[in-house]
Amino acid sequence: MIPSIAPTITSAPLSTAWPQGTLLEMGGPAANSIANYLLRLAQHRGAVATIQHVGAPLFPPDVANAGVDLGLHRWVRVESLQDALKAAELLLRSGGFELLVVDLNAWANTVKVAALARLRALARSHGARLLFLRDTPASTPSLGAPIAARLRTHLRRYREQYLVEFEVLRDKCQLGTIEPMLFDVPDGASLADRSAHRLNRTKESRHAIAS
Repeated sequence: MIPSIAPTITSAPLSTAWPQGTLLEMGGPAANSIANYLLRLAQHRGAVATIQHVGAPLFPPDVANAGVDLGLHRWVRVESLQDALKAAELLLRSGGFELLVVDLNAWANTVKVAALARLRALARSHGARLLFLRDTPASTPSLGAPIAARLRTHLRRYREQYLVEFEVLRDKCQLGTIEPMLFDVPDGASLADRSAHRLNRTKESRHAIAS
């Protein structure tokens, strides 16, 4: 059965339900698309950055197609988890960042609670938000106590689009029920759909340049 996508009385968009100054952990299909959506909204209020392993896939057109201004977005690519956490700490200390996205999927080792606590303190001090991308099963414990909320996304077809629903696995900041979101072709969609979408985007760009 196709689910209703109408917001409920108690549901809210993730962008407004997630409080400033907190740490969020998220995994599942379409997590990168949700991260890009949050980056797009946050860049109107301050600087934004993504921190990831130097060998992680990088496709700027996908980020730009999500509405993120590549001129305002900062990519920090590092070798080790320790370097990723140091980079996050330095950026938060600058006081100019609205949102940091830290992709942990390249590293098997976990983040120490002490490091999370430092990042949480800096986020609170500067009113920033920090999103950890970590694609682990729902049964896997959260990163640690400083994480305010943990979400897992679920993806399904809805007519000609994809519906992303949020499962709240941990909620210490009263996120409540998160409104589902519709995407044309999020990450996690079928390879055929993603390839066709990129091809169409390329054709549109060439047509725009030619005209």
